[in-house]
Amino acid sequence: MKILFDSMSSQVQVHDQTHTRLNTLLGAVSSAGYSRGDPWTASFSDYRKPLFQQLDGVDVLAILTHQWTSYPDLPPAIPPDVSFAFYDDDLKRIPEWVAAGHGLLLVSNHGAGPGEPPYWPVNDAVLAEKFDVTIVPAAFVGSGGSLAFPTVTGAPRPIVDGVREVVAHNCCGIGVTDATVIASIPSTARDGSGHGYSPDDYAFCVLKQWGDGSAIVAGNSGTAGDRGNRWPANGMIPAGNNLRFYLNCLGYLGGVRSPASVAAEVEATAAA
Repeated sequence: MKILFDSMSSQVQVHDQTHTRLNTLLGAVSSAGYSRGDPWTASFSDYRKPLFQQLDGVDVLAILTHQWTSYPDLPPAIPPDVSFAFYDDDLKRIPEWVAAGHGLLLVSNHGAGPGEPPYWPVNDAVLAEKFDVTIVPAAFVGSGGSLAFPTVTGAPRPIVDGVREVVAHNCCGIGVTDATVIASIPSTARDGSGHGYSPDDYAFCVLKQWGDGSAIVAGNSGTAGDRGNRWPANGMIPAGNNLRFYLNCLGYLGGVRSPASVAAEVEATAAA
């Protein structure tokens, strides 16, 4: 299975700068499938070209918050004057590519505080809309330093097998109309954006069937980051069942028959 990570994702930009942001996830991806003779491979896109031009032979496109960022005091991975708005052709051709039997993993992030622009989700929301999925610039937070998003009854088992909860610092809101909820937002969460969004109206993660393919849209890409790398916030991949969640999602989107069992093998190898 071939996975293309969007190099214009905030998480990938920080990894390019520091080499310490996505090592756990990328290492798990590179380990997945070997015992079955079906290795997974991951590559980064060329930010100078539209994404749709780079999808030949790719099974899953992973976008981990399509927005510019730069680790402080390091040269940016992408010049700050580059536009991060999706090409019009990407907005048309990526949904067509998914409908042809491929998978999109789109993981956004939280909105800004009161009086500030909705920074992180702004580009992700435009692409999600092409799949009839709404992303709102909420900033749902809990009473502590993180918030656990439980998986729900009725979610596809290959995605939630071994995943009791995904843990993030906070998240935006993902619309649930005509989509399958994978992980909910606790009703005790509050919206710190000042927009007054209710956690009862949104989800942390949803699955949208699209033609012969699928899109999974989730609410905080920091869940993919390594602990210890603190930009744009401390990575959360070891928290909850975050790593298993990513492996399950990628396997499901890529058409792997039993992604959960692949994830279990990777976890067992890492623990040995």
